[in-house]
Amino acid sequence: MRQAVALCGAILLGGCADQLQTGESAPAASAPEALSPERLRSGTVIKKLEPGVRMIQPSLTVVLPAANWPRQTPLDVTVKVENLTGVDMDLTLLSGMTADLLLAKSGQPVWRFSQERMFTQALRPWPLASGEARTLTFTIGTEVLTSLAPGGYSLQAQLNTFDRPSSAPVALTLE
Repeated sequence: MRQAVALCGAILLGGCADQLQTGESAPAASAPEALSPERLRSGTVIKKLEPGVRMIQPSLTVVLPAANWPRQTPLDVTVKVENLTGVDMDLTLLSGMTADLLLAKSGQPVWRFSQERMFTQALRPWPLASGEARTLTFTIGTEVLTSLAPGGYSLQAQLNTFDRPSSAPVALTLE
């Protein structure tokens, strides 16, 4: 086994040595293309609003039945996923989980929807046509709510795709 690892390392380093000996450098990365109308229609648009995000993403909105909620009552949460662009989106979900919820207090996570569940481990296509909206529903049970101290929290949704777009945090007071 050690011999195989050593052989692989020698092959890899040998390839690097050829490049060093010739003095050639790796080709420079090309500059990103401009957002032309043709690229907008093609669906291969690079999002310029946030660094590190590769593609235009859907809009996520968290809707709560009320801003103040008794901890002894299950909380039904609605997440609206909308394609507000003029381009169809071919999203890929990373597992059986479509979206995650994050409950935080003073910016520190205290609960996640995904932490108490298991999901299939398979990529799934999730197309979202231009102008299309989908509604996801979640229930945060009393076992979770009663384990938390009364007070102010923020709730946020995150779509389970490669770029993980998130909703704006929504204020929630647990009574």
